[in-house]
Amino acid sequence: MEMSQLAEITLIPTEGGRTLVRWSVSGKNNFISKIFGVLMNVEKMVGSEFEKGLHNLKLSVETQK
Repeated sequence: MEMSQLAEITLIPTEGGRTLVRWSVSGKNNFISKIFGVLMNVEKMVGSEFEKGLHNLKLSVETQK
């Protein structure tokens, strides 16, 4: 099964010294992957990984101050 995915993180400075983080994943899926995406709750499966990644990013930024 071949899939091609691109993860992109965009950091946007905002007023008050905060940063808006946009995290996206895009790509092409083959037919089987598309069926899997319809039948399974993909957000539930990978959502915790996104949360861990954002938490690690926050820790990294805060320890560099």
